[in-house]
Amino acid sequence: MLTKCATGSPYTKVQARGDKGVPMVDLLTAEELQKYMRLKALVIPLLELGEEYNDIKATLEKYATKKAVNAPQQ
Repeated sequence: MLTKCATGSPYTKVQARGDKGVPMVDLLTAEELQKYMRLKALVIPLLELGEEYNDIKATLEKYATKKAVNAPQQ
């Protein structure tokens, strides 16, 4: 879910960028990795609070399209 939100592409499409066994984060562009890390930082507290999958998914989808997640930190 993080990969799709960070890249806009399905996991399998991103996975096809590299050889089998290569960690997913190694297949992301610098921009995608930055977005992935921001979204991951958002998800961890939600998991710790016991949020349900669908709630986390909705939150990720909401923030993945916001400029705050896409734009570099100032």
